[in-house]
Amino acid sequence: MNTLYYNLSNFGMRVREIRKNLSFSQSCVAELTGVSVDSLGRIELGHVLPRHDTLDLLSIPFRIDLNQVLLEHRLDNYDSLEKIRKQILAKCELADYSGLVVEVCSLQELLDTVQTTFTLL
Repeated sequence: MNTLYYNLSNFGMRVREIRKNLSFSQSCVAELTGVSVDSLGRIELGHVLPRHDTLDLLSIPFRIDLNQVLLEHRLDNYDSLEKIRKQILAKCELADYSGLVVEVCSLQELLDTVQTTFTLL
């Protein structure tokens, strides 16, 4: 099974940016879509991977396919992420916190490469 991983923090910031550019409050979006303010807030904070139907509901007032926007934040190189995670854990076990700078830089480079090969139709 091929599991997909997403940069939910950046996706959430993008959702918030779209909402604010339309001058919608979270309450307004909740009224228009039936998606609770709490759920929208958790999406915008990058705390949850939203369900397809939730993204469909939000896509209508946002006038953009949020499922497609989510794909733009997909991590295709999960193996690299997992390698960095293991290196971080190993250094933490050794209390080598100053050595984490390398992993932080590697992680930032990995997240910076999250670019879509998809185009909006």
